[in-house]
Amino acid sequence: MQIVARYCLTAVHEAELAALHQQYVSQGVSFSLLFGYLRSWVSYRWRTDSLRLAEAAMDTRGWIRTKQIYLRYLFQRGQAEARRASAGLPPVAA
Repeated sequence: MQIVARYCLTAVHEAELAALHQQYVSQGVSFSLLFGYLRSWVSYRWRTDSLRLAEAAMDTRGWIRTKQIYLRYLFQRGQAEARRASAGLPPVAA
């Protein structure tokens, strides 16, 4: 899902830049054009940083969950089962 969000974010940013370029071609340089470029860049940076933060939070949550599963199975069934469980594999039939 993050890949799609990042792709859409980049597509919107490129569309904004294309519109600003058309404005530059038709009207020339103006303060509103420069402000538009600045606004577009700040918005793009803000959203990409927000996506990175969300991805880091999800990765951290997954890492913690994997370690919890590993430790639970380590004390209950041993190291081999703990590795399998933390990798998402079913337990070995006895």
